Amino acid sequence: MIKTKKFLLAASSAVMTIAMAFAVTACAPAPGSSTETPPTLTEENIAPGVFKQYLDYETLASKMTGSYSISARAEFWFEENTLILTNNPDANRSNLSIKYKDETTTCRYELIKEMYIANRGFIHYQAYFGTYELNEAEQTVTLNLPEYSYTYVWTGDNTVINPKPESYSSGLIGSEGVPGDPAQGFAYEYYNMAVATTSQDVRIDLSDNSFSFVSVFEADDQ
Repeated sequence: MIKTKKFLLAASSAVMTIAMAFAVTACAPAPGSSTETPPTLTEENIAPGVFKQYLDYETLASKMTGSYSISARAEFWFEENTLILTNNPDANRSNLSIKYKDETTTCRYELIKEMYIANRGFIHYQAYFGTYELNEAEQTVTLNLPEYSYTYVWTGDNTVINPKPESYSSGLIGSEGVPGDPAQGFAYEYYNMAVATTSQDVRIDLSDNSFSFVSVFEADDQ
């Protein structure tokens, strides 16, 4: 009889322990989830600011075709982008060879896009410089067409079947006396290499200092 009581007591205790553990688990937020509302974008909290974006193989593969995707391996194909926003009323480039073209605003950006296909020794680096505007109603930042852009390309296919010599090229377009249009190749979400004819919007998440492009392609919006 005593053994039976002890068994029932132990069983009841185990059930209570399991029930309490389940209750705690049920009430706990899911890993990685957050109930906090992201901070509102204002002129004061976005500049100066540095924001990051990472695009993996699947994202790039769904957007790009052609020579970029040839021989690209998933673990070696990615893109890392950086957006720098500033608002410096003391900025003065009047004495420099490359001057600001728009001097009506002090809100300026630098967009750096770096795409890697490491198994091919391929690096595509582009930097764009221009002005931005904050749209508080939509909580987006508009990057106007760049005044200047800078490009580096490194290639060095290390595969035995198609060896290529190491090479690199660079160029600054949009500067005084240098032909070229900085809007050429102004990539929206990736290196589409199309001539841009309009500005592009980005969303910024201040909770982790990340950013993403608002798609300009109809297919992406459906």
